[in-house]
Amino acid sequence: MSKDKKKKSFKSFEELAKNMGINKSKRENDKKEQVSPKKSKKNFDKKQEKHIDGNFFFPKYLHQIYRENKVDNYSLYLNKYVIGKFEKEKDELKLKIDNLKHVNFGNDRYNLIKNFIENYKAQIENLQEDYFIKDKIFKPEYKLIIGLGNPSVYEVSMTLHHIYGIPYIPGQAIKGVLRSYIINEFFDLDEEEALNNELFKVIFGSQDNQGNIIFFDAFPDGKINIDVDIMNPHFPEYYEDKEGKIPPADWQNPRPIKFLVVKNTPFKFFIGMKKRTNIPESLKKFENDEKIKNASKLLEYILELLKEAFEFNGIGAKTSIGYGYLQ
Repeated sequence: MSKDKKKKSFKSFEELAKNMGINKSKRENDKKEQVSPKKSKKNFDKKQEKHIDGNFFFPKYLHQIYRENKVDNYSLYLNKYVIGKFEKEKDELKLKIDNLKHVNFGNDRYNLIKNFIENYKAQIENLQEDYFIKDKIFKPEYKLIIGLGNPSVYEVSMTLHHIYGIPYIPGQAIKGVLRSYIINEFFDLDEEEALNNELFKVIFGSQDNQGNIIFFDAFPDGKINIDVDIMNPHFPEYYEDKEGKIPPADWQNPRPIKFLVVKNTPFKFFIGMKKRTNIPESLKKFENDEKIKNASKLLEYILELLKEAFEFNGIGAKTSIGYGYLQ
């Protein structure tokens, strides 16, 4: 390459650098600021330590986004926005879930979520050409917990829609609650007897045939309210002892555990059935000999059973102490 070409190429680079806002002095300063890998790692560790002491485990710009309430997906708050504090004296990391309750799903910026729920309802109603569809709204009497044991860095969680981040009740959970209630109430916990019942097989299916009833996911039908509740095990060492050597004694300190709940939030439930489904003429209700004449009557009967199941058994976690009962 000739000197002229080299000179021309060099000028082109300088012009390119100038257009990009880069100058020679800046490049030289950048070189001076470069440090060795060991020194860089040391500085990084210090920044991380400072970050941990500051209760946050992510870059500052993400914290700024959170503070400005620019994140619409509540699932991101729960699973990505981890808040905690490292206590050096105890060598223990304590995570905080309290700040996650402030998200207000009723804000105007949640129109996307409202539209999604409305579209979901409309799609189900559009199935009425080929399906019988029945719906009913239920609301928690107290509080509701769905998915408490789901994997989470907090060790407690909540079932949230994977895209929109709103709480919902999966159709399989609804089906499971109804199935358990029917076996318990009408067959004295004898599952074998239930599996031989004609109506039970029509609803839930058998090894030879699938069930005829569709249980759709239930989504909120109004303002969504999330709150933080607390459980307080008084004997944590006793519960954690796998060898059975530690007694449940009074000298152990209670260890409060906070978790998320849904309250004052109605949910709309849908169930469906294909119109061409053949209903046996001998089909009878579980509690008496009254016959079920058609698919529409069958769906109405199932909604009645669901109402009883929600009132007496509840759904979700901690139903033994009053959570999860719907009316």
